[in-house]
Amino acid sequence: MGGYNVCSKQVEESIYKIGEVEFCAVIGIPNSERPGSELVKVVTALVPQAKERDKKEIEEKIMEHCKANMALYEVPKIIELIDEMPLTAVGKVDKKVLRQPS
Repeated sequence: MGGYNVCSKQVEESIYKIGEVEFCAVIGIPNSERPGSELVKVVTALVPQAKERDKKEIEEKIMEHCKANMALYEVPKIIELIDEMPLTAVGKVDKKVLRQPS
């Protein structure tokens, strides 16, 4: 199939440069408009100081940062802010948990 491969590590490293971000994970979710392809989704947990701020404002800041620093196909189509990031036993973000339908 066509489309670009997105290096999640590269996108995550860029998003981690945003001061409000404590943890982030980039995952692909099925694109219903193009079967066989995926949309880029970023799931983010904020630093404690940012949790009281306006979520929409932070989502916009993340999107602006991504558009300014990434190729168009790498820019997340969906940004989800969560309270607590699931971690593995060794302290890494558990992407398997994030990919499970809620």
